[in-house]
Parts: sequence; structure tokens; C-alpha cells
Amino acid sequence: MRSFFQICLALTGTVILGVAVATPLLADGYSRKADRQIMVFEKVLNDVLVDSPNFLVQSRDPVVGHMSDGGAVFTFRTSLVGNHWNNHHDDWWKVWRHIDDDDDDRDYPRVFERELKRQERRYTRGKKELVEALGDFGDLLTTLDASDTITLQARLRGAEYFEEEDLRRLVIKVSVRDLRAYGDGQLDEDDFARRVTIDES
Repeated sequence: MRSFFQICLALTGTVILGVAVATPLLADGYSRKADRQIMVFEKVLNDVLVDSPNFLVQSRDPVVGHMSDGGAVFTFRTSLVGNHWNNHHDDWWKVWRHIDDDDDDRDYPRVFERELKRQERRYTRGKKELVEALGDFGDLLTTLDASDTITLQARLRGAEYFEEEDLRRLVIKVSVRDLRAYGDGQLDEDDFARRVTIDES
């Protein structure tokens, strides 16, 4: 008969093995749990972008996320909703449908400027949507350390406003420490928004 010590030792080994199997490390050293959380946050951002009245994406799962040494990074490509200038040349008449046949070419700058203003408003609201998504759902990434950051990187394409302003890249970044302070009620929405860095180039 096995001794009590042998039984305890066997059970301890089984528990340790079970933990190792339950949370295996990926090739880059991150756990399966971290990988699952990345996929969940990808889905959150996908839903935000697909349902956005401001940003326009080409598929239902445009976001790709990965863990980095400094935290988590999520990348996607986007245009702006309602932009016909570059994306829908065949539907150019939709942009001009409110212009009378009697209007001449002098109306073009006025209409073009109005369209740019609309795109600018959509872009501004879209950035706010992403900041709110970070504040509302960033705490899903529990495997990150307080010193880590969550970064959203967007390639900006296909909108006249982006071309006029020479914008190709949007980077939104927040520290996990600030994110958790917001989740704990230590920061209000305005304070949190000020902690988020937005870089455009």
C-alpha cells in the first residue's frame, strides 16, 4: 500500500501538471489565456468598427491583435463612411445629386469643402468611439501588467480628408495603469480621455 506521503506527492504532481496543461505558453512566451483575451478584444473592436457610423472597414473582422514586449497592439485599415470621392467612382452622382443642372463648375469647390467638413466630423467622432472602446473594454486584457500599454494602430486610406490632411496613420495608446484607474472610478471620462495619447501622421 502506498504511503500517505506518496499519495500527497502524486496528487501534487498531478495538480502542477494540470496547471501547466491548462495555461500552456505560446512560442513567444505568452499564455493561452493572454491569446484568448487578445481574440476577445479583437472581436470587440471589430464590432465597434463594423457598426460605426463614422469609420468604414472592408470586412467584418478587420482587426489583428498581438502581444508585444510593451503590451498589446491592435491594427486595422479604415476609411470613412459615406466617402464617394475615392471609393465609389461609379456612384459619383450620389455626391452631386443635390446640385441643380443649372449649376456650373464654380460650385465644385463649395461642395468639395462641405464634403471635407463632413469627413472631418466623422473622423473626429470615430476617434472618440475608439477611445471609448478602450475605456469600456480594455480591462478584458487582465494578463497585461500595469506598466504595459494598449495600442490601436489604424492605416487611413480611401478618404479625401485623409489625402488633403496628409494623414496615413492613426495611433491611439493608453497605459494599463490609467485604464484600471478609470475602471476603478479613480478617473472620470474626461480625465481618462486626457491620459490617452493620439498620434497622427
